[in-house]
Amino acid sequence: MNSRIPYLLLALSIGINIGLAYRSLPGADETSMDPPRPKGPREEFRAVMDNHLDRMADGLDLSDEQVASIRQVLDRESPGIIAQRDLVDGERRTLRDIYVAPVFDRAAYRAQLERLHSAQAVLDERIGNAMVGEAVVLDEEQRRRYVRGMPWGQTGRPPPPKGPPRRRPPRPKR
Repeated sequence: MNSRIPYLLLALSIGINIGLAYRSLPGADETSMDPPRPKGPREEFRAVMDNHLDRMADGLDLSDEQVASIRQVLDRESPGIIAQRDLVDGERRTLRDIYVAPVFDRAAYRAQLERLHSAQAVLDERIGNAMVGEAVVLDEEQRRRYVRGMPWGQTGRPPPPKGPPRRRPPRPKR
């Protein structure tokens, strides 16, 4: 088994947890934290997976057989991913509710954070299983090109931003 998969899952988990931290900050309004989903979860996920598969097919020059095999993987894995994603979303909402309660309960927050981490780990594993299913269909060059196109596949530091450095305005003196 590829030794990079644990790092991939770790990077995915870190990215999701950064999003959680951002979404749970005080002052975020309800609409920005819980955007309405115009479609049902299955239709939305199907649209995302179709777009993913289309981009893979175009960017990696997949054969019709590869596309069919990857579609089977996505069809097999998506029900578990959808269900677990919905569970993670619920755990995030509960964590947010604990955080913004009139009286902050540290023990409840920590316990809920553990539940969220456990649910997120299961989601990461399910997504990882789908990615493994995709990887076995791709040849070595296709896997290399796939990784280069993914944020977690980039190596080195990102280039510095263009333009002058941003400076914070001075804090008012008290």
